[in-house]
Formats: sequence, structure tokens, C-alpha cells
Amino acid sequence: MGRKQLSTEEVWNLAEARGYKLGAYREIDGIWDRFPYGKKTKNDHKTTLQHYTQWCDALKMKGHAPLPPSLSEGADPPDPCTSKDFLRFQAARGRGRIDKQGRITDSSLVAIAEWFFAGFEYTTSSLISPNVKWAVYKWAKNDMVHDGLVSNARKVKQLFGWKEWTRFNTTFWTIDESIFVHPRNKVQFPFLISLYCWTGARDIEIALQRTSSSDWKVIYKLKQGFIKNNKFPETVKFGYASGEHRNALYDDTQYLLAMAMADKAIDGIDTPEQLWQLQIPPGDDTLILPWREEKLGLPVIRNATQAGGVTEQPLSLGIFRKIFKNTSIHSGYSIDATIHAIRRSLGKMMDERYTETQRSQHINHTDPRIYGQSYVANTSSVDGRSAFLNEPAQHGPIDNFQSFEMFREKGLPVRLPAEREAAVKARLELAAMRSQIQHLKFMGKSPKAIKKLDNQLRAKYTKQMKKELKQYQEQWIQERRRWKIETRGKVELNNDCRTDLIDALSAIIPQYRRLTRTMICAHDITQSKRRQAIEDLYSFITRDFTVLYLPGEEPANGICPVKNCKTDVEK
Repeated sequence: MGRKQLSTEEVWNLAEARGYKLGAYREIDGIWDRFPYGKKTKNDHKTTLQHYTQWCDALKMKGHAPLPPSLSEGADPPDPCTSKDFLRFQAARGRGRIDKQGRITDSSLVAIAEWFFAGFEYTTSSLISPNVKWAVYKWAKNDMVHDGLVSNARKVKQLFGWKEWTRFNTTFWTIDESIFVHPRNKVQFPFLISLYCWTGARDIEIALQRTSSSDWKVIYKLKQGFIKNNKFPETVKFGYASGEHRNALYDDTQYLLAMAMADKAIDGIDTPEQLWQLQIPPGDDTLILPWREEKLGLPVIRNATQAGGVTEQPLSLGIFRKIFKNTSIHSGYSIDATIHAIRRSLGKMMDERYTETQRSQHINHTDPRIYGQSYVANTSSVDGRSAFLNEPAQHGPIDNFQSFEMFREKGLPVRLPAEREAAVKARLELAAMRSQIQHLKFMGKSPKAIKKLDNQLRAKYTKQMKKELKQYQEQWIQERRRWKIETRGKVELNNDCRTDLIDALSAIIPQYRRLTRTMICAHDITQSKRRQAIEDLYSFITRDFTVLYLPGEEPANGICPVKNCKTDVEK
């Protein structure tokens, strides 16, 4: 029997009951493309228009006439000369990070121009001629570069591949960090880097997949909503699936399971022992591990501090970058490895194995032009000579120059020698700021004013130390490479990497030594060793590090284990 056919009146009443009102949205529906921009793009427009307003206010303050167009509804669009003058102001006030002279690049100036035009049109409802836009873009990329007001410098585009990841992971587990890394971050960081390497990338589904009649392996699906140009991240998500890897060095499921159990996030599973007891029911190929309802909104990757422990806030980008950069320099790289370098390497490998549609889906870009603009290294991937001679391609030299190998020196110093540190501290401008702080304290000024100046001093000191370290590293690299030639490469290089903390932790926490050996092992591991690694990871991130005890000396139920003592050590 088919569905009941509703009459015209019944259909109308149903629509009205569900909120329909005839003509109520005519004015809104008359707006062409109400939501053309995402949140990030709107913020770029807002910032650029704020700078435009500051520029207009400055001209008014200086008595300049005529004044540029306002941002009121229906305002006249700016002419080319006005637009160029504002962009010259933006170029002069900005400071670039690529150009050695601190100039912004032509690409940045074009982006600012695009934000200005789009923001002006959206705010005033006044359209700017496409010919005017095109002329301004061309002027920014040609005239401004020719006049030396902006730079056409570009970032070095290298590829962060499996060799770099292997070095990163080995360094992360075996070398003392020069910054504090919380035990949780010892697990979170390699997990995140793994995801970036595999996906180029939050919701996660975990399941067990049958491998034999009585055994299983862990699989998971990552649903990523916060991708480029996705206006609806809560509902539109990109899915990526993976599972265990035979090599612990590249197995990210061990980190995910350890964190999930430490957070008591899996319904019915709180410890590794409970997980090992699971079996996939006969007739099923997979067993979904459900999340506890109260844990659904809890971020997987979270901030963790020495004072506050593991919080419920997502890991901040600043902390991640700090650990990433610190690991990079300890690995011997003189230039910063970036997430974009990881994505470029992934893009290249996918380009050799998958179709353009599959590659674009995985790196979340549908426009094929973006891959050519942003996902290609500076060095060509083509062996032109072999192609010309119709010989098998030789990609060894290409892979070397596309990677970070040219920018790596084993033993790269991670801090300045004591005498150069002292020289930076003694610089006149820093000494003058310290004297000013002492004067404010002597005069009894407010703590707020003193703290503000102290923060300025710290920021300036940190900036100068970084600059001095960079210069020292460049000198060191040149001397080290010259020394290699002089010794014909036959003298063993000194390894100045410190492992005091790692050695101490290994003596106090036996599972840490096992973890280190497992996590840097480049060979396949057995199921028993994999489970031992997960148990060690779980124990490591759930252990109370407030007080460290040697093995066998831990309090038993809060009581000192020494015979004839029995003191309550928790009071």
C-alpha cells in the first residue's frame, strides 16, 4: 500500500506547522551569495579593513584631501591610485619573515589586495571593476618588486619524508630535550606527527579487526572536520582509515590506545589487561570499541603542563610547534621542518600511486592548480637525462636534494657557548632595560608596569638569542663541513647530544628503557612485544611524577616500604 496522498490544504498546513511563512524571507533571499567566505577569510578581511581605517584616520589627522572612500553602505569604490597608495602603506608597515631585509613578499601583498577588495565589496555592497583588481595585482607583482619595496623571495620547499620522520622519532625518544616535555606529550607528539605523515592532517572511531580465528588487530578511522575551506566542520568531515603497522616505529595505534585507556574513554575498557581479554564474536569480522558518553566531547590531544598535569583543553598550536622545532634542531636540521613539508612529501608519494581525484581527496584540495602551486618541491622530480636517453630513472640524487639532507649536520649545537650568551646579555639595549626595571622598582611603581617592561625585556632577549644562535649555527656548519674535507671524512664526529635525563629516567622507570628500545626499532615486532609497548605507554602516562621512586621503593598503599618504618608518606 502506497503513502497517503495529501490534499493541497493539508500540504500547506503541514508546511506552516513546520515554520514556513509566505514571503517572510524575500529580502534575505534577494541577497546574492550570502555566505561567500569562511571564518578565517572573514578575519583576514576584517584585519585588512581595520588597517585601511587606520590609514584613513591618519590621512584625516594630517589634513590630507580628498579623503579615501569610507566603508559605509554604498560608498564609491577606491580608484587604482588610492588602492595602490594603501597597499604601499601596508608594505611599509608590515614585516616579512622570508626576506632577509624584512620586506613582505609580492605574494603577501597580492593576498592583502584580495582581502581589501573582497572586504570592501562585502562591507559597502559596492563592486570594484575586475580590470582595476587585475591592474593592482599586476602592479604588486611587478612594479613593487622592481622598485625594491617588496621581495619576490620564496620559502625553500623541501620534502619531509620517512627518513626525516625516522630521525625525528629516534631523537625524540633518545636525546634529552632542552625544554620540558610532559609524559603525555611524549605519547601525543609522535601520534600527531604520524597522523600528519599519513593523512597530511578529530573524531576517531576504533575497532578490532579479525586476523585469524582467535586473534585481532587494531584499526581506526579519523574524521577530520577542520580542513581548508570547510564552512561546516561539525557536519562535513573527511575520513581516513588505518591500522596497526608491523613496525613499532610507524605504528600510531599504540599511542591512541594508551591515551584512550588513560582517559577511561573506552566504554568497559580501562586497562590493557581488559583489552587483551576481548574476542571478536564468531561470525563478525570487526568489534567496535564504543566511547563512554561523558567522554565524547573530550579532546584526544590535550594540553599537559608540569604544574597542572593533563588538562581538558586541546593541545595548543604553540606547544606543538615548540616541541616540533626543538626536536628538529636536536635532529641536526639547520632549517625548520614544517607540516607543509610533510604534506608535500605525502603528496609526491600519492601522485606516483593514485589518481588525481584520490590524491585531491586525501590532501583535501579539489583544485588541481593548488597541488602544482603548493605541493611541489623546488627541485624537479623528473630525471630528465634518463628520460632523454630512454633509460630507467635514477631518483637517488633527486630524493636527496628534495629532502632536508642538505640542511642536516649531526651534532648541530642547540645553544650558544657561554661566552656568546654572556655577550648577548651584556648588550647595551638589554642592560638599559634592566636598569629601567630596577629604577621602577626603586621608585615603587606598580607591579603591572614593571611586569610589562620585564616581558618586553624577555621578548627582546629571546629574539636576540635566537638570531645569535642562528648565526653561530651557520658558522659551525661551515667549519664542520670544511673539517670533514680536511680529515677526508675519516675522523669520527663528536656527538654532543646529552642523554643524562633519558638515562636517569630509564634507571627510575624500567618501562621507559623498554619503550625507548621499542620505539626506535626499525624491525618488525611480535604481538607480545606490541602489547608490552602499549602497557608501558599506558603505565608511563598514568604514573604520578610528583615524586619519583626507584623500582621496589614505591609506597605500598601510601606506607613507606622500608621494614620497621611504615611511615604514612602521603600525609
